[in-house]
Parts: sequence; C-alpha cells; structure tokens
Amino acid sequence: DAIAALRRIPASDADPALTARVAYNLGNAAYRLGAAAEASKPQEALQRWAEALVAYRRAMGADPDDQDAKLNHELVERKIAELKKKLEEQQQRQDQQQDQRQEEEKKDEQADQRQDGQEQQAGQQDRPQQGEEDRQQQQAEQPQDQDGAGEDERQAEQPTPDSASEQAAGEAIVWITLSGFFWWPRVLLGIEEQLYAFYDQADLLHRICQDQAAYMRRCLDEFCALCVPDFLTLAEDMSYNHGPMISRRQFQEFMAPWYAVVVPLARQRGIPVIVDSDGDVEPLIPWLEEAGVDGILPLERMAGVDAARVRARHPEWVMVGGFDKTVMHRGEAALRREFQRLLPVMRSGRFVPSVDHQTPPEVSLEDYRLYLGLLREYAAAAVA
Repeated sequence: DAIAALRRIPASDADPALTARVAYNLGNAAYRLGAAAEASKPQEALQRWAEALVAYRRAMGADPDDQDAKLNHELVERKIAELKKKLEEQQQRQDQQQDQRQEEEKKDEQADQRQDGQEQQAGQQDRPQQGEEDRQQQQAEQPQDQDGAGEDERQAEQPTPDSASEQAAGEAIVWITLSGFFWWPRVLLGIEEQLYAFYDQADLLHRICQDQAAYMRRCLDEFCALCVPDFLTLAEDMSYNHGPMISRRQFQEFMAPWYAVVVPLARQRGIPVIVDSDGDVEPLIPWLEEAGVDGILPLERMAGVDAARVRARHPEWVMVGGFDKTVMHRGEAALRREFQRLLPVMRSGRFVPSVDHQTPPEVSLEDYRLYLGLLREYAAAAVA
C-alpha cells in the first residue's frame, strides 16, 4: 500500500522540504486510488479525493512555492465538484423513475378497480333500479354534505375543551365563521356565473342556499355541544368599493329567506350574528337589519365606510373595524388622530376598532406595537 508506506516516512517541521514531498506524494496516491474507484464506488472516490486535498494543503503549507501541489489541489477540487453533480443528477433520475413507476402502478390499480366495478355492475343489471324521482326526493330530504368541498369555504372549526374552559373563565373569546348565502354559491360557481345565475338559474341558487342552511344548522349543533360561541360571523363579501354587487330585491329573494332560517337558530342560543363583507357596506346594513343580523365587519375605510356615520344611522348596530390602516406606519401623532376620530364611536359602545384585513407590509413591528398600545389606551378612555 503506497499510502501506508509514505505515511511511515517521518515528516518533521525541521525539514519542510521532506514534509512537502511526502505530503505531495500522499496526495497523488490518494488521487489515483479515487480515480480508480470513481466508476464503481463513487463515494469511496470522494473520500479518497478528500484525503488528497488534505495532503496537498499540507504540502503547500510546508512549501508555499510548490506549484505542482497547488495545481493538483485545484484539479481534485474540480473532480469532486463534477462527481457530486453527476451523483445528484443520477439521484434525480432515479427519483423521477420511481415516481413514474408509482404513477404507473397507481394507474394499473385504478384500471383494475374500474374493471372490478364494471363486473359488479354487470352482475347487478337484473336487480330493480331505483327510480329517478325517488333519488331526487331523497336528495331533497337530505341536505348535501359539503365537507371538503373546497379550500375557499370558511369551515367551522370545532372548539377544543381548552378553549371552552378558557372562554368560561373569561380568558378567551370564541366565535364561529360560516360561509354565507352569497359567499358559498360564489365559491361553487365563480363570481360571474353566480351573478348570471340570479337570472338564469334561480332554482339552483335556492337549492345551494337550502343545503348550506342545513349545513349551518349541523355546525351550530356540533359546535354548541362543546361551548356556545360569543358571536357568529357569516362570510359574504357581497360589496365592492361602490356598493353591493346585488340589488335589494335580489337579497330579499335569494338570501333573506335563508337568513330567516339561520339567524333564529343563533338567536335561540344567545349568539349575535355579524356579517363579514368587504367594500362599501353602508347600503347593505338596512337589508341585514331587516333580516335580523346584529352587526357587520370590517368597515373598510378605503371603501369610504365611516363608523361614525354608521353609528348615527344605526345606534344599536354592532361594528368591528373602521380603523384607517394607511396611517399605521406614519408615527404616533397620525395614530392618535385616527383614534381620536373613532373615540366617540368607541364611547357609544358595541364597537371594536380594528384594521380591515391584513396589516400593510410597510408597518414595522414597532409600528404595530405602538398601535396596540394606543388601542389599549383609547379603549380604557372610552369606558372611563
């Protein structure tokens, strides 16, 4: 073993020339062993070449003018980089081939299942078939289960026993959010198709809302079995910057009948109902009041919604939001002016100032901490 023999030669700092020669030869021997193993044992080759780099660095340390050791060191570095890249590409190809095999196996399994299903269906052809009218009647009597129907649906998460106990101790607020009768059809159909459906597919919209009302009933029953939420929000998002996306007549025809089903269910349990809608919601509020709704959020300031104006027109209305988030990064004076603007509404009660949607990205952590501190200060002043 050439490397073992070279290592037996003493290398002394007192003789740097000898140290350089021994280290250089060790590096060459390790490099050749790595080159011999490259094709069949690439990991061993990488290990040998790493040893070669150590030896060449020792040679250069003993003799800084040793250009051969320097060139060989650079060569081995390139060889290591090339081999690592080659191994990574091989691994990627293997992963792709494995994924392809798994996909083919999955397709084969699905084909087998389809064949089994066809055979079972063929064996059942002599059995009496359920009539279409019977199926439709069963569907009408049993509300559809919408669990997992899409990521956009705002599903109700069941409260945990911990959250229920924290609520009972006054340490937490618990609420439930459900997809409303404008929101959920839009998730299913898309906004354009939904708006056409008010004219072209009225029966479909009513059926969707009927099923959603049944789903809401189940959610409330299961949720309230653990704890009664402090409030219920119905996600609607039915306004834009210049007002509602539907008319009052459409609201009364397509949504109010289902509010008349859900709102009493919440009221029976003492749960206030708050509608969540973006945009200019002020024209909506009378419609919602007539439907028995208690409040609205988030009072989007950028859409021109004014909490003071809403309070003047609707003294008992519950409101959350109304804070102009565009001032949050402008310093304490700007924040105080905004809180001063909202302070009379805060003193009127049934109002929680808050930004609508997310805090703007230009707001720093210190800005947000300042906002929270002032919120506590003005909240205390409002009830003093």
